[in-house]
Amino acid sequence: MPSRPASDESAAPGTGSDSPPAAKRYWTWVLLAIALGALFRFPSVLTGWILDDYVQQAMLGGSDFWTSREPWNLYAFIGATPDEVPILRSHGAIPWWTDDQMRAAPFRPLTSLLIAADLKIFGAKALPLHLATLGWWSAMMVAFAVVARRFVSRRTAVLAVFIFAMAKAHAVPMAWVANRCVFVATTFGLLTIWLHAKAREERSVGLRIAAVAFAALAMAGGEYGLSALCFIAAYEWQLGPGTLRDRALAMVPFVGLFIAYATVFRTLGYGVEQSILYVDPVDEAGLFLFRVVSQLPLFVIDGLSGIPAVLPPLVALAVFLWTSIGFVIGVRHLSSAEVKSTAKFAVFGSLMATIPLGASVFAARLLVFISAGFALGAAILIADAWRRRRDAGRTWRLWFAAGLAGGHLLVAPVMSYLECWSSKLLNENLHRAAMEAPIDDARVAEQEVILISALDTFSLHYPMLVRHLSGRPMAKGWRVLTGAAGEHELLRPAANVLELRSRAPLFSNPNSMVYRRPKPPIQVGTSYRLGTFSLSVLDTSDLGPKHLRLTFDKPIADANTVLLRATRVGYARVPLPRVGSRTLVPAAVAPAEHHRFTR
Repeated sequence: MPSRPASDESAAPGTGSDSPPAAKRYWTWVLLAIALGALFRFPSVLTGWILDDYVQQAMLGGSDFWTSREPWNLYAFIGATPDEVPILRSHGAIPWWTDDQMRAAPFRPLTSLLIAADLKIFGAKALPLHLATLGWWSAMMVAFAVVARRFVSRRTAVLAVFIFAMAKAHAVPMAWVANRCVFVATTFGLLTIWLHAKAREERSVGLRIAAVAFAALAMAGGEYGLSALCFIAAYEWQLGPGTLRDRALAMVPFVGLFIAYATVFRTLGYGVEQSILYVDPVDEAGLFLFRVVSQLPLFVIDGLSGIPAVLPPLVALAVFLWTSIGFVIGVRHLSSAEVKSTAKFAVFGSLMATIPLGASVFAARLLVFISAGFALGAAILIADAWRRRRDAGRTWRLWFAAGLAGGHLLVAPVMSYLECWSSKLLNENLHRAAMEAPIDDARVAEQEVILISALDTFSLHYPMLVRHLSGRPMAKGWRVLTGAAGEHELLRPAANVLELRSRAPLFSNPNSMVYRRPKPPIQVGTSYRLGTFSLSVLDTSDLGPKHLRLTFDKPIADANTVLLRATRVGYARVPLPRVGSRTLVPAAVAPAEHHRFTR
């Protein structure tokens, strides 16, 4: 590969070009960046368990509330077997409207084994597992520092490491143990890029084999590891040595690995189906393409500018255009063809990596791997603009570089801290709401606990599971009647019958569509058996049912049925209407006050 020009010899790319003192200085800066990144996310270490963390404990602990799993299969949440949805529905682990064909089973065996080992060693203590997650994040940062130093000068690499360390995308995975998979996958994925580039430039067969092995580990860590293949393709496109044929042949082992991964993925029944969260790239190619295109601006805003993509539409459009146009013009004015190619490799790799992510609904935590490429590209533009700041006619480049620096080094760390702190407060409030719910532990084992409506994911699944994992007795059943927004009318036409009318249809709340898409619609007359009662749909619309009937096996009384509603400060009892009367149930609210920055 041709040598890369640099402003001074000591700052030339390639770790081998650093003298021991220079290498020591570089790694001192890297450790400082890691320390600052950890400091800004310190609240995440104290967050406790979140959402799927509870389910994974139940899977390993043999809880009746959730189906048990092998240690390597803790991410197969729903639909691991054809009859599992009815079983989980009967327990109340998933809502009654969950599609029988629904599946939520990502393929993450390596991360699953790591979490299972942590739970085996430390038990139900969240702090050690959060520290282990912090360790994986630190390992990912070291891997990025190695990659950055291989492609850019030392000073630019230091800047890239600081940008990557402050990325807001890292906040939620730091606080959410189950989401550690993104750090595991990204660590091995970054090392894949480094090994492949080193192998190609040194013509080493052994390193090429190692690169493929690390890519396999990245994909075993989580589907985020597919991003490594996108960066490899971008490397061969922009920086790969040799002829076009040489570059194409260098991709063959990774193409074979992807085919093997896809075969295992499909054959063993992994994936997500019948949920709004995910679209199948093969079976729903049109919808998948639409998501890729429509979500691309969000990835660019959040990843390349460092500014969170949660902006008003016109502001988001302006930031997207500013970032995109500024990057294109900035690359054209870089100091050398080799630096231009490196910047294109970094950012185009990130853009290509958004394609597999297009199968999922956009969330900042999806950007962890691709933010590595964006960080490297942003650092190249900022460093080059500063280095050539005295050149005539370069004022606009300084302003653009200042905007990028401000987004990544000022806005991103502040938002990252706020998101971690918000996640901690949100989790504490949700846990408190579950533990303080007006449920009598002495009677709950014989009671159906029914939540009228739930707008948030936690209330749909976890309150009873949180209580159970804390040593409280499990209810006879945990049921959520609807996820519809707005007020509900509760009627009692007979001693053993309740009816619920909602002013908004079930799927007016996107969280409800996590478990079932609106089409095909649930038909009037559809009935489900749920513990001690049957639920029937009396009226529906294009966006789901609006009128339900619950017919119990015996007359309803406080001794056998607990009715709850979700309020901002927790769960509250709903008085049982008298026979022939009705009551108005206020709109449900997520039982936590501090959730503004969490997404």
